[in-house]
Amino acid sequence: MTLKSAIDLLREAGIDSPEYDARELFKLFCEPPILMNTECTAEGLMAAIERRAKREPLQYIIGQVGFYREEYFVEKGVLIPRSDSEIIVETAIELIPMGAHFADVCTGSG
Repeated sequence: MTLKSAIDLLREAGIDSPEYDARELFKLFCEPPILMNTECTAEGLMAAIERRAKREPLQYIIGQVGFYREEYFVEKGVLIPRSDSEIIVETAIELIPMGAHFADVCTGSG
């Protein structure tokens, strides 16, 4: 499978960001450099592309997600941190006094 064919498959499936998603999956399974005509036959790549085409979240397929300068492992059953939630973290850092404690209660996977 080439990167271009993976993008086309995801686009046909109605994925909002087919280029980004295909590149991320190629980075996970294939050796760089990754160009449009890069052919990758790595075991698991096609299954990952098919999972994404069926609208499984990219983060579950990759198994991790970045959130506020950290990497978190995610799988089915774990809420995927949203990037716009980082605003809450930034606000808390500004408002909570140094040395104070706080509790993350009922905000997701915590």
